[in-house]
Amino acid sequence: RKLLSRRLLGAWKITRAGARLERRLDELAALADLSVTCEGDHIFYWKNGEDAAQYEQFRIARSEEERREMEDIPAQEIAAAIHWILQNQLSLSKEDLIREVGHVFGFARMGSSIEEGTARGLAHALDKQWAVLDGERICLQES
Repeated sequence: RKLLSRRLLGAWKITRAGARLERRLDELAALADLSVTCEGDHIFYWKNGEDAAQYEQFRIARSEEERREMEDIPAQEIAAAIHWILQNQLSLSKEDLIREVGHVFGFARMGSSIEEGTARGLAHALDKQWAVLDGERICLQES
């Protein structure tokens, strides 16, 4: 929701959202019948017809302006990126996986937000059985 709010406000040249505007965005999302998932205090909206539980895609920013903050990327999308990375690498250390996830989403430097985002995505990838922990390594789950 934070990213959606920022982009909508930017389109109207509004610099800050107040509580009233946030409530209005929630009302519009409900009217549009968007699916909603929550991760902690972050809310993610999904297009009509998209099932967050079945989501298997990830988006790469084509430019710096399109790059999203890691906290604006849902765990489902990070998990899909992890799955793709592991399909190419088969097995990685946690540090290497964090670096690869950061690069996929357009980050040059790795920080705590990349680590936290990777942890969220990895938990989802493990739940989906796309990945498995093997000691200190994260491996592609064999089908």
